[in-house]
Amino acid sequence: MRFSIVIPLYNKQDCIRQALDCVFNQSCQDFEVIVVDDGSTDRGAEIVREYKDKRLRLISQKNSGVSAARNAGIAAARNSWIAFLDADDIWTHLHLETLAKLHERFPQAEMLCTNYEKISSNENYTDKLENIEQKINCYIVNDLYVRLLKDQHIIWSSTAAIKKQCFEKAGGFDTKLIKGEDFDCWFRLKEQFTLAQTDFVTAFYRIDPPEGNATNKVSSVRKYQVYYFKPDFWTWNFKSMFMYRVIYGYLKHFLVYRQPKNFLLLLFKHNFKLLRIFFYRNKAKQLGIRF
Repeated sequence: MRFSIVIPLYNKQDCIRQALDCVFNQSCQDFEVIVVDDGSTDRGAEIVREYKDKRLRLISQKNSGVSAARNAGIAAARNSWIAFLDADDIWTHLHLETLAKLHERFPQAEMLCTNYEKISSNENYTDKLENIEQKINCYIVNDLYVRLLKDQHIIWSSTAAIKKQCFEKAGGFDTKLIKGEDFDCWFRLKEQFTLAQTDFVTAFYRIDPPEGNATNKVSSVRKYQVYYFKPDFWTWNFKSMFMYRVIYGYLKHFLVYRQPKNFLLLLFKHNFKLLRIFFYRNKAKQLGIRF
């Protein structure tokens, strides 16, 4: 099992070295690394060029967003499995090995993912890892939206490995989105392909990267995945319950943070269908699900 590791890079000079070091420290060394510099204005690309490993390639493009960067990395990949790592996140040395073992356990799965923990910039991930009670459960995910509604572990960018051919069939990341673009891609892929998952923690999500998070900037809701949700209105299912919960959450968010334009855009986009929120709130309460 050979991996092509895709790392989108945009102004992450304080993080990219640690990201690359954790890649080259993997117990499984059969991989290539593709860093896609998305028009950075800092020293991030220069730091990448300091690495002389022949498995590392740097692709530069004008600033087009993380979706375009990931798509460029996928297109350039030479191996059949694409593993993703964001430039401000961290893998443990067992990440790729864990994915390979998961593939051995479930060879029919075209999508794989491990588990992750959140970490702040002032925390040492090795110290945090020692205090985590590791779970080695692994399984095929057949209830994605139930797990989402119960706030359980799901696929995430820096834990995912997907067969390249899946992107060719289902399409890559939607370049018009800046919020939820990763989940949009995973949802589309999951509708066509099998996802295998393990609860073993092999990655850390940095909640406060030094350079900040570009997606936290206020922008039009037309660039959010939630704007394009199409929940069922006449029949109920867990997928629609999840979508209505997310829509409801964003409407509250836009009110609290005084974004009336985004509130109205989302309100008018889903119009009368939002009446269904009251039904799903009651249904969720009956099932003991947070809404």
